[in-house]
Amino acid sequence: MNIKYFVILLFFGLCCGDPYFLNVTEYFRMPPLFELDNYEQCMASENGVFCVVAVDVITEPDNDVTNIITKYSANKLKRFNHSIIERGICVTRSCTRQNIKNLNMEDLKIVLSECLNETIYDEYKVKTKVSRINYCNNSKRQVDVDVDIGDWIFAIIILIIFFCITKLEQVYLKRAERSKIKKFSRLTQLY
Repeated sequence: MNIKYFVILLFFGLCCGDPYFLNVTEYFRMPPLFELDNYEQCMASENGVFCVVAVDVITEPDNDVTNIITKYSANKLKRFNHSIIERGICVTRSCTRQNIKNLNMEDLKIVLSECLNETIYDEYKVKTKVSRINYCNNSKRQVDVDVDIGDWIFAIIILIIFFCITKLEQVYLKRAERSKIKKFSRLTQLY
């Protein structure tokens, strides 16, 4: 009898138990896992630069929000890790204080860290650091397509197929027209 209760309690403890529960107001004190600026607007501007980055939240022992993040993210089986957040940022609009022209990736990472740390700290009171830049696009990037011999062969084959289909259709239409004339002439022919 006692084993039955033990098994039931164990089941509920493993499946349903949650040692750290957050209410909605506490949850929204944490920065969102993903946040994106408007990509199309960014690329529409003349010198638009859009980057997608992974950002680490720096834990501070006396910061309430980082303590919430640490406790909430500890249960890795049931929850997302809120100490690593993703941001898609229009660098030319969001980081206006920093000079972003002619930067290599390492310098851009530093500039993005400063910019994001400032904007995230203003809203959520946590310090952050860019851990990696996933990719960056700029509005001046042009895609050069090299046409090689395979492309030319493919185009010629397609043109030959179109030419053959057109000729076959012309032959078919001429035969059909002759056939109609012969049928009509048989009907109207006087004996």
